[in-house]
Amino acid sequence: MIGYIFTLIGVAAVILAVTVFRDDTVIKWVLACSSFPLFVIGAFIKFKTLVEMRKEMDEKVAEAAKKKDEEAKSK
Repeated sequence: MIGYIFTLIGVAAVILAVTVFRDDTVIKWVLACSSFPLFVIGAFIKFKTLVEMRKEMDEKVAEAAKKKDEEAKSK
């Protein structure tokens, strides 16, 4: 969730710089100093969270398959 917040803040910074300031140097500095790092941090956090969720789901699927095999053997 935090990764999406960082990404939205980066998008808001770009939109604000383009619509309000309309100065090329300000837009370049906003993109370089705040928006791009926020995009990168947000993407990293989202990727890290997705990897953790994938590991948890793989463990749950393995447990369910193991239980199903045990039930099949007991019948």
